[in-house]
Amino acid sequence: MGSNGIEVAMTGEGKSHIYITNNGTAADPIQHFKGIGIVASGGNKAVNTFVIDNNFVDGGDNIFGSRGIATGSQLGVGQTGGVVNAKVINNTVNNSDGSGIFAGIANSDNTGNVIIKSNVVGAPRGSGTAGILVQVGNPSDKATLNLDMSSNTTTGSNDATFGQAPGIIFRKQNDANDHFNIVGFSGSTIAQAEDYLSTQNPNSNVGNANWSADGRAVRAAESASGANVTFGSAAPFTVSLAPGLAAPTFAVADQHSAMLGSAPSSRSLPRGPVERDTLVERSGIVGRVTRRSGDEL
Repeated sequence: MGSNGIEVAMTGEGKSHIYITNNGTAADPIQHFKGIGIVASGGNKAVNTFVIDNNFVDGGDNIFGSRGIATGSQLGVGQTGGVVNAKVINNTVNNSDGSGIFAGIANSDNTGNVIIKSNVVGAPRGSGTAGILVQVGNPSDKATLNLDMSSNTTTGSNDATFGQAPGIIFRKQNDANDHFNIVGFSGSTIAQAEDYLSTQNPNSNVGNANWSADGRAVRAAESASGANVTFGSAAPFTVSLAPGLAAPTFAVADQHSAMLGSAPSSRSLPRGPVERDTLVERSGIVGRVTRRSGDEL
């Protein structure tokens, strides 16, 4: 496959709830793609909810630093109100050229609420690459990331010059307008954030001290430095399948996109004068996307 294995996105002013679950198996993972195995992205003023759960990804054919799983926002500088809610849990990723799991809010004035838990990520093929990479901000935006990350098993790859990369690298832009907040964290410094995320992810490998902005050998290394590289605490949050519902309106039973739950008999869902709902099915994805009239999916 010449591009991404599974790709979903909502930008503009739309809303989406998309579930990417149970694709692939250990014996037969998502594979033979050149780009990213699974990518779910937002931007502009869109409000997105992505649940990426229990997928198997093998990036043995992907190129140019492409990741195994990626989520976040990279559109919408000056357009406030965009939100990406993402839960990346219970996935297994191996052999990607870039990081196995990536989450980022950059080039935008968006907010990301991201949960990364209980994933197993093998060492990337690219040299000096963390298994999991999380970052927020650049010099021109006002991005915010709230992160809940724990219980991941992840390995970084070796670099001939800098040594073994840690299983986790995280980065906050040296800009007072960008914010990186961590659930359960109390502190503000790079060292405190490294220690906390390392403790939360004891099965992340310890990296060479060269990867840490503080020059420390840790399981989760912060790679940027500067007076504005500080961290805050985020209140616990959830990324629910569908707001107000105890169970998802649509769910994926297996990689063949069988539908569970209270799905309507028609492929066209009820629509109002401004917004409409659409089923999205592709390679094991079933989701609900709310689009404003005139938007294109």
